[in-house]
Amino acid sequence: AGISGNSAICLGNNTVLTASGGLIYLWNTGDTSSSISVSPLINTTYSVSVSNPGCPAVDSAALTVVVNPLPVIGATPDAVTIILGESVILNASGGLSYSWSPVAGLSDPFSAVPSASPLTTTLYYVTGTDVNGCRNLDSVLVIVSEDFAVVLPNIFSPNRDGQNDKLFVSEKGAKWIRLIIYDR
Repeated sequence: AGISGNSAICLGNNTVLTASGGLIYLWNTGDTSSSISVSPLINTTYSVSVSNPGCPAVDSAALTVVVNPLPVIGATPDAVTIILGESVILNASGGLSYSWSPVAGLSDPFSAVPSASPLTTTLYYVTGTDVNGCRNLDSVLVIVSEDFAVVLPNIFSPNRDGQNDKLFVSEKGAKWIRLIIYDR
């Protein structure tokens, strides 16, 4: 008697176990076919008794299927808003290799830290794969806004006291700014 098939799977997957060495099969699951599909949630040992018609001899074989946990894939930030034309760095963790989708607007869809600059609001998914070949995913929502903001203080005092000594313009999303000061 013999059993062939994958002895290691990822949680949630299945494998086909095939018995050999005879014509009559009885698995510990109750199945009587030569092949069974199994999807255990924990490490499980499967056994089969094998015989031939008219022969009293019975042989058996066993195979333990090891269930590897799925990797815990994290993608950050969970959600972020950018101005159209800006970019944001996405970050994936928990795997050995990564694949982002959709690929539109990404600097490298196979990087753990791609730069994203989509033209419209996009939900990016990252699939991470671990050392056992098990995969899991997470997502990042990049919201694209066409708004912009300019912040300009209404007063400054360049008297070198360390408070409000410099006049500066803070902007987000503006392509250019023209500042004209007429008087106090």
